[in-house]
Amino acid sequence: MRRLWIAALLLALALVPAGVAEEAAQDAPAAEAEASDAAVVAEVEAVEAGTGAEAVDGERSGAAFDPAQAGYDGAWVDFEDGFKLYLPADWAYAKVTEAQVAAGLFYRACGVDGTQAVAVSWMNAGAISTPRDLCASFEALGCVNVAAATLNGLPVALFERPEEDYRGAAFFHPAYPGYILAVYASPLGATADAIVASITPLNP
Repeated sequence: MRRLWIAALLLALALVPAGVAEEAAQDAPAAEAEASDAAVVAEVEAVEAGTGAEAVDGERSGAAFDPAQAGYDGAWVDFEDGFKLYLPADWAYAKVTEAQVAAGLFYRACGVDGTQAVAVSWMNAGAISTPRDLCASFEALGCVNVAAATLNGLPVALFERPEEDYRGAAFFHPAYPGYILAVYASPLGATADAIVASITPLNP
């Protein structure tokens, strides 16, 4: 179960940056996709060999998100999965490809110039049962600045992937804790920080 969870997470992470430019994702050659799959398998095997880090100590907790401090004109987007995000008002929903759906991605939105994006994915929790477990998994994937935190009353695992230029937060489904939801925002910067900080449960 752990192998399947990590493989799904790796594939979801790998697809987020590629999804920023929809046409590029649609036109990627099959050979390139096969190489990506091979890299995922290799990284999963490395994790199972014991290269993963332990969960981080301590927990971050900040003030409730204030839209007035976001740094952009935005609007709340509610998700049936029990949470909402404050996204820039001029961002538009972007098509999710079949490969992304298969990897667990179910929502994407992009800025007008295509250089900024947010994506949301889900996966089975398997043996992962706490935010600290999530932190350990993200560290095993090579993410940095990993930390357990509480965002607007919601326990999450924060993470960054500088080489892919995005950050995010993962958390247990508010109604069905057997599933994990993850929000990814790209590129790294104030907008991505605000989007991640805005993750708020619909029913605190």
